[in-house]
Amino acid sequence: MTLRSQNIALLAHGIETKSAVLTASLRQGWDLRFLLSSREAFSLLRTSALEMLVYDWDSKDGDWRRLCHTCIDCGTTFVLVANRPSDDLFLEVVAAGGAGVLYKPLTPERIVTSVRTGRRLSAEAGELRVGR
Repeated sequence: MTLRSQNIALLAHGIETKSAVLTASLRQGWDLRFLLSSREAFSLLRTSALEMLVYDWDSKDGDWRRLCHTCIDCGTTFVLVANRPSDDLFLEVVAAGGAGVLYKPLTPERIVTSVRTGRRLSAEAGELRVGR
């Protein structure tokens, strides 16, 4: 089953993460944008409708918390990818409004699952905002 076309951005410097996200995007027909810096991510969030931003912890590019908060403010799902994640990191990401942490090595299947979960969480958050 493929999901409808989605705009997804990836901020990562490692080939393994890039390959997994690219493979998932090609299989699912998503529009994928590779970002080179957090500055580019902030600019893109201000000008484009992104459904998800995948941030690789190992890129160590900018403040991921600020990026996560900006994503949430723009209605974009934020997912962090980490080589050695911990419960504390997971809780930090969720507390900041992110959808969670994906563990390396990343697979295309885990990316697809993450996008589906992110979409579901975004829909539920939208319903909560409308229901106020």
